[in-house]
Amino acid sequence: MSPLDKRDEADRMKRTFCKNTCSDHLALLRAFEGWRNARSRNEEWSYCRRFFVSNTTLRMIDEMRKQFFELLIGIGFVREIEGGGNNRNHRRSRRWQEHLLNGPHNANASNLSLIRSVICAGLYPNILRIMPTKKEGEEPKIKAKDGEVFVHPVSVNFQEKRFNSRKLLVCVFVCVRMCKIHINMSNSQLSTLNSSS
Repeated sequence: MSPLDKRDEADRMKRTFCKNTCSDHLALLRAFEGWRNARSRNEEWSYCRRFFVSNTTLRMIDEMRKQFFELLIGIGFVREIEGGGNNRNHRRSRRWQEHLLNGPHNANASNLSLIRSVICAGLYPNILRIMPTKKEGEEPKIKAKDGEVFVHPVSVNFQEKRFNSRKLLVCVFVCVRMCKIHINMSNSQLSTLNSSS
């Protein structure tokens, strides 16, 4: 959500969410967490303007998150809070919201290695391999089964140079065909493949 004249500033803000993770997905997670914290202080609109994010979209994500949590409770994957009922009003209470955020089911919420692995598993088979470059500063080669692909300019990984330092996998959510195939919404993952694969 950035005006054309502020596109560079919006890109900089997006990269602040990335925090050296090489992950569009984790950048979105941090943007959402920041919005949620700002909303708890009634500062959601100023947060959205500052970081060029959509309040409407973040509210929709929050609502989907709550619905998913309700489904997990419904199938018995997550335990309901003690003394809770099954009505919708109870599940939107402050106590229920606290359970959603801080219950035992959220014990690994800050484990970035686990979150990256879950993203990778969820996006499988959309996994690409980053090939080592021959020259310093050269754009990394990303191999797909159909040939080479390129990081889209809107991705936090567009100007990423650390891909050169080790073999990585990239989990991809979106491929865009333009004059060449670009990947968007990518998440880097250390390769566990041996060098012959």
